[in-house]
Amino acid sequence: MILKLIRNEQEYDMALREVDRLMELNPALGSKESYNLEVLLLLIEKYEEENWDISEPDPSA
Repeated sequence: MILKLIRNEQEYDMALREVDRLMELNPALGSKESYNLEVLLLLIEKYEEENWDISEPDPSA
């Protein structure tokens, strides 16, 4: 998978599948797979922050 900004739900789903695949490999720290996993997780986090309202729960609810 080419590492790039996630722009839509299809790319988001592809990124999640790639994270699953890389996690199954259990890559060694410093490996290309480990680097790709780390970058993908950052890209996913950025997409979620920009597109989903993930706010703190209301403690009074």
